[in-house]
Amino acid sequence: MIMEKAEEPLATLSVRQFTELVGARTSAPGGGSVSALISSLGAALGAMVGWMTYGNKKFAHLDSKIRELIPPLHNRMKDLIPLIDADTNAFTDYMTAMKMPKKTDDEKNLRKEKCRKDSRRLSMSRYP
Repeated sequence: MIMEKAEEPLATLSVRQFTELVGARTSAPGGGSVSALISSLGAALGAMVGWMTYGNKKFAHLDSKIRELIPPLHNRMKDLIPLIDADTNAFTDYMTAMKMPKKTDDEKNLRKEKCRKDSRRLSMSRYP
């Protein structure tokens, strides 16, 4: 069982709620959060197949390989779930930074630095 985290509001939504939120008239959650969910599900399916194959007499010749594959698939599944929220949070922060004032040189520099920081965080949330 994977424990829910309080700081993961998107990851704790039902499938229906998440899908409806993605389809709403908002820019987030978007492609990055959806990709994180789909990637997590892909890893989960891989782990499921591994668990269903492991210990099955029909696939006994693959047991050692299956034992190697299950843990990384299970871990990747768990590692990807927080990225559902991380991507949306980073995107939202970046968009907020883009709306910062830019009249003075100080405002321009502060905005530029915030945008740089948030765009880096956004890219990091997509490639764990």
